[in-house]
Amino acid sequence: MLTVIALALSAVANDDLIKTTTCKTNRVGIVTVDTYTRMGVTNLTVKTMVENETTRIQNIYLNGKLVMDIWDMGDGLTISAKAQSDCDVGTHFSEEGLLECVNLMDSNLVTLDHFIVTNNVLFPIPSDEIRKANDINVDLKTLLDLNNVKTNTPENFAAQAVKIANKHKDK
Repeated sequence: MLTVIALALSAVANDDLIKTTTCKTNRVGIVTVDTYTRMGVTNLTVKTMVENETTRIQNIYLNGKLVMDIWDMGDGLTISAKAQSDCDVGTHFSEEGLLECVNLMDSNLVTLDHFIVTNNVLFPIPSDEIRKANDINVDLKTLLDLNNVKTNTPENFAAQAVKIANKHKDK
């Protein structure tokens, strides 16, 4: 039995994300595992097995703890969010029923990690994009706070909204 192991490391988008790829081949097929780490902690593994057909298992982690599995065996996705996770898991599907993104949030709806999807494969977004999204959410929470809505005239509320929009225009 012939086994070849290849190892590749790459920094993704000059961010704190690192992608490690291992590949094993033998007479039966090829197994590739892409492991993504953020600040030294694994947040995503993508295991692709190619024999007669392609099977892909994607595991999403938060703080080293498995929070979600996505299985693709060629006939659709099977998604399993794990109970007792330290986060809420959100998914978004296109009108065609394709998975577009996965979001990990805390109980205050702060994004802890976010993954975009291309061809049913997840990719973590850079940390600076997560920070920008959370900054926008903080300003929107302040704007939409019930006390702020009740105590401001429609004109003042609109002015606050425009100020927030301008502040985050390039984000």
